[in-house]
Amino acid sequence: MQHHPCVQWPGRTGRPSIGAVPSHRVTPVAALLAALTTALAAALTAAPVGSGATGVLAGPRDVVPASAKRLGIVCRLDTPVFRLWWTDTPGAAGALAGVDGSCATAPPAVAGTASAAQSAYRRALALGFPAMTGDAPPRFVRYPALTRLLLRTPPAARVAPLRGLTAVMRGQYLAGLPATTRARILAGITPVVRRRFLADAERALRGRPTDFTGGDRRVDITLDGSGATGIVSDRVQGVTSCQMIGSGPGLRRATFRSTELVVFAPTEAAPRAVIAHELFHVVQCNLEATRGAPDLLAEGTAEWFAARAEPVDFAPPVQSTENSSTVTGGGSRVIGFCTGFDPAGTGLQPYNAWGVWQALDAGAARPARVIAALRAVAGRRDEVPAATVVSRVGAAAWTGAVRQAAQSLCVNLRSPYGDVLFPAGIRDFFGAGSPTAAIGAPVSVTVPQWGTASVRASWGTGPTAVTLRITSPQADAAALAAAVAVGTSAGPLAVVVRDGIATVDVTGPAIAAGGVVLTIANPRAADAAIVNVTVEAVTPPA
Repeated sequence: MQHHPCVQWPGRTGRPSIGAVPSHRVTPVAALLAALTTALAAALTAAPVGSGATGVLAGPRDVVPASAKRLGIVCRLDTPVFRLWWTDTPGAAGALAGVDGSCATAPPAVAGTASAAQSAYRRALALGFPAMTGDAPPRFVRYPALTRLLLRTPPAARVAPLRGLTAVMRGQYLAGLPATTRARILAGITPVVRRRFLADAERALRGRPTDFTGGDRRVDITLDGSGATGIVSDRVQGVTSCQMIGSGPGLRRATFRSTELVVFAPTEAAPRAVIAHELFHVVQCNLEATRGAPDLLAEGTAEWFAARAEPVDFAPPVQSTENSSTVTGGGSRVIGFCTGFDPAGTGLQPYNAWGVWQALDAGAARPARVIAALRAVAGRRDEVPAATVVSRVGAAAWTGAVRQAAQSLCVNLRSPYGDVLFPAGIRDFFGAGSPTAAIGAPVSVTVPQWGTASVRASWGTGPTAVTLRITSPQADAAALAAAVAVGTSAGPLAVVVRDGIATVDVTGPAIAAGGVVLTIANPRAADAAIVNVTVEAVTPPA
């Protein structure tokens, strides 16, 4: 597991009730935000982070995230978009590999993480997602009575009441106004004074260090080399928190406040796919979709992005020893999907949906369905059911994407986009724990709605020809033939319709294997389906 969502919601975590949070709308200085975003993107493109990256020791004025404080004395390294925290004390709990006691020489995992984060940032922008940010702009309280007074006052007379405020109060007041209202109030004021007042607003918008999780609006990333934070470990390699506040009438809308992540980095190599996965949770938080998204959407699309951003790191080789083999990363997701995938399932099941999300937008430069699904839950305080997500995508479209994912992943060992190639060794793990159909012993399996199931067909070493027949009381032969995926080390096996039955003829080298795994996508767009598999074989006479 790479991520466990943590949405901090006042009133549910022992913090003050959400009703205590002011409901005043945040109104940024639009032009300043646009300029800052453009500058950040340009700086990020122009200034890659490499092995020569240097950090500094966190001082008393630094606002250290709570997760990083658990590491003791820490260093920080800033990029235009990210702020990385780690301990460089050799032997300290949570210390990274290669630390030398000097923050100036960032260890390999820090430089690698900065590079991976930068790459993920660029990838997300290219796909059409907003620029990542760690904190929302400061919140400002509106003063409608003052605004009405100023709008009724001639321009020359507006300067006095505005000058009567401190620079901080004046900046906060002006920054909290809608752009059109602010322009009306400052219209007619002499250019020198107007520039001074706008500078106050810009300073207010930037905020004070204590306004933000790590001292500014960068995305904070804490690197933990051993699990000393108590947040990550070898089993939970990344965790992203997302703080939301209530806004709007009745505080009914969940509004982005801040987000940060902690990454487990026990070696010198940065876990690039984990970083990409977690940073997509940052994107989700920025979109205010975290609270409303079920895991099918939140975790499925985070894995989808990890595969898009880091196709090589997402599909590591099978780790084999003399007595065992281990599959990690995206390969384990493929095994789960090809063995049995239930969109309504828990645990790791939602992660296995990543291939379906890819198939929904395969070939498209912009992932319109992923973006639409996230925006559909933006601002919700309550989590929508997984079935609602599928319904909004379209049951027929989802069913077709599951079939496409089954063919791509379970037969060709490739992602639906074609950019991720998985090691052949993962096929040996398909169908573990699934029912086995043998000669004279057919089996039935229930395929979850909008999901997959698998059957192991076995015939041993005797037959010279094998035929598999697949039937269902809920689907015709053509629908079944399109829904069944059969891959072998010798190549794919075709599913055809013969005599009104979906049929697989096993020939050549595939017979010598003694069996095969069938991955069955639900052949219909509604309800679960029962599928029967029969093995028929021709055995030469003794």
